[in-house]
Amino acid sequence: MIESTLRAAVSWIHRGLPLKLLKIVVRSEVVATLAHEKFVELRRRHEEGLKKDEGLGSGMNEKRTGSPLSYDVFLSYCHDDSETASAVKRELEALRPQIRIFFDRTTLRTGASWLMQVAESLDNARRVAAVYTPNYWASPACKDEFTAALARQFDTGEAVLFPLYVFSARIPYIFRNLEYVDCREGDTGRLTQACLELSQLL
Repeated sequence: MIESTLRAAVSWIHRGLPLKLLKIVVRSEVVATLAHEKFVELRRRHEEGLKKDEGLGSGMNEKRTGSPLSYDVFLSYCHDDSETASAVKRELEALRPQIRIFFDRTTLRTGASWLMQVAESLDNARRVAAVYTPNYWASPACKDEFTAALARQFDTGEAVLFPLYVFSARIPYIFRNLEYVDCREGDTGRLTQACLELSQLL
């Protein structure tokens, strides 16, 4: 999450966001050390990229290469909206029986760091389906997932986010121009169509 947050901040600053200072608060020396190492690494990669023509080779502009993705869809939703998220999952599985969906309630492995599992799964999912509701935009965890997916989208230049706008919510102005599929107010027919559209993009 630290790398995604830093990349998102740098990306938005380059686009004109009047952000002068970014503070990341951690609760232990171990995490602080890891955060510092990650910051130094990203700064070095970013500075190397700035020295090259048109930013080629920049760590902030890397394309995905190598191993295949682990998931087709990462479902990003608030647990208070589990019923809606479960409906999306069922619909996608009906459309594509072999689809690989990260759904935290059934995918997270016990005995392992849930934060790392979520972070790695966000990085290794073809699309991130964000279920927009008032609960979603009130949840710090959901906003972290959204920011990580958006940062990856900016970094790779690939379509990553696939927002499903299910119930009217106060979306931060800076994100309101992002495309979404309008399924308000819980329109099941439109939600089914949105799942079809998503399945066809995979």
